[in-house]
Amino acid sequence: MALTPVGGSSFVSELCLIPRYLERTARWALALIVSCSAAQTPRPANGLSRRLSVASAAIGATTVLVSCSGVSSASVMATPCGADENVLLTTSDIGAFTKFLHQKFNVYPDRGNGLVSPPSYVGRFRSGVTIGFINNVALDGKFRADEDRIARSLGYTPGTWPLVPLEGIVVQETSGLLEVYEYTYIFATAADAADWVRNALRLNAADATKTPAGKVDGLTAYTRVLGPNDGRHEAAVSVVGRVGNVALTLAFQGGATVTTSGVSALLRTALDRIRIGCHQSDVRQTN
Repeated sequence: MALTPVGGSSFVSELCLIPRYLERTARWALALIVSCSAAQTPRPANGLSRRLSVASAAIGATTVLVSCSGVSSASVMATPCGADENVLLTTSDIGAFTKFLHQKFNVYPDRGNGLVSPPSYVGRFRSGVTIGFINNVALDGKFRADEDRIARSLGYTPGTWPLVPLEGIVVQETSGLLEVYEYTYIFATAADAADWVRNALRLNAADATKTPAGKVDGLTAYTRVLGPNDGRHEAAVSVVGRVGNVALTLAFQGGATVTTSGVSALLRTALDRIRIGCHQSDVRQTN
């Protein structure tokens, strides 16, 4: 699927972070990637051009975080701890899932819009990574057929992966996790990471689509439904915090039983991997 935004230039061929993810979760996706947390953009009633323009803006802001293979790329410099695969979640931690997104980046994803000065921590950003996992039940059979039907109804040609966030009968009939995303941002100091977290919390607090859900293993949690609350759209839990100089966000999406208590064990695994692998001793929300 080669996508062409308004204006005629191509994105990247076989883009694997599908535009519905960027459009329907809109700033949800960007909030996770660049700590920006504006309200979700609803799916337009018609017109592919708006979907593509939204996707184009998101791709620009996130510096094209996905390669066509779904599992990408070597970094041009040494990987700081926190972006190394050895300290990130794996399929063995989650179960019958497939990693379909893995991208490292050495430039802070959001350089601002030129109208305001970026926060000071941006200049001390060292590296980051985005990884995503999808439940294997969504990859074939009746669930994949339903996802592909939905894709076609939106004007997309199904590709290697189903459009995400998932919706339809796979959400109705799967009570647990369907998608998991982990985003880490490594800064020069723990103070920089704490500044990033404070900014992320401020932005999340201003997002009316998210409901504060207290703390989960020391990190601040939010809940929301990724679309109408009709049982066909995923429930989501996101958490924001840091481990030493590693700021991070994790997002857990799926059926009705995706709750803060239900994701606590997997979150703890993710935190322990970074804490032990990077020799960090603290897990804190803001400071």
